[in-house]
Amino acid sequence: MLGQGLDLDDVAASPALPCLAPERQLFDAAAVDPAELVSGDVELATLPEVHVRLLDALGKDETGPADLAAIIGRDPSLTARLLRLVNSPVYGLRGPVDSITRAVTMVGQKELSTLVTGLAAVSAFSDIAPELCDMRMFWRHAAACGVYASLLARSVPGLAPDRGFVGGLLHDLGQLVILRKLPAAAGRALILSRVEGLPASEAETAVLGFDHAAVGRTLLAGWNFPPALIAMAGDHHHPDGAPGSRETALIHVADILAQAWDWPAFSGPPTPALNEPAWHSLGLPESVLAEVARDGDAAIAEIESVFFSGPAGRPH
Repeated sequence: MLGQGLDLDDVAASPALPCLAPERQLFDAAAVDPAELVSGDVELATLPEVHVRLLDALGKDETGPADLAAIIGRDPSLTARLLRLVNSPVYGLRGPVDSITRAVTMVGQKELSTLVTGLAAVSAFSDIAPELCDMRMFWRHAAACGVYASLLARSVPGLAPDRGFVGGLLHDLGQLVILRKLPAAAGRALILSRVEGLPASEAETAVLGFDHAAVGRTLLAGWNFPPALIAMAGDHHHPDGAPGSRETALIHVADILAQAWDWPAFSGPPTPALNEPAWHSLGLPESVLAEVARDGDAAIAEIESVFFSGPAGRPH
């Protein structure tokens, strides 16, 4: 995941790191903020055109399944990935879905648009250098979090599994923004995390004054994502446990499960503590965690094969 492709010896030996004044200029919380990383002079990649067209179409009452299928069908790669996802264990639909029009009908117009939005966001970060981050591990964690969130949501009345999946898939996008725009800071935070035994978000806050969740919130807000998905990214480390924040609590729990699944004991960054109010807000028995962990393996492997089997572990 973050930093697994980063050579810590190279980072530590960088002439910029021992120099106090440059460090302060780079890492002073007043010198940069999440908004600067995703807009203005530090321009970030925009979403693909298909996303823009899709949002425009969804804003029109007369838009139907055939209209959405025509827009999505302009991107053959997106079409193929979307059909494989809809046919994966995450959805568990009866019978194969062999066209986008049928996918819209079976899954629902709003739900399918959420998936397309998530896939578009993934595509916007296909250019992170492998020496900075093991992207295969990053997306493996993202897929695991999405799958666990989807499975947990099935047992919580009122929560949508599809939105949980996309929320899990995108919850750590802020890490990629920091890697792309402030790679030295990302390396410094990684060293601090390992030396001091801090969760990644705490190390980022110590170095930058904010963490990847704050960056993710700003990014998704700038891309006009739905408020629920923005909250999932922005608050998943610190859910408030309120009844209206159960989707964020869902990502919080799924993220911790995914970290336990990704990293054997002592091999990765410390796993954040479970927020008990957030857990209780979901109203789930503890036994569901073992069930989700058991049922998630096949789905996680399928999601990896759908999205993340390109060169160097990058999304197709």
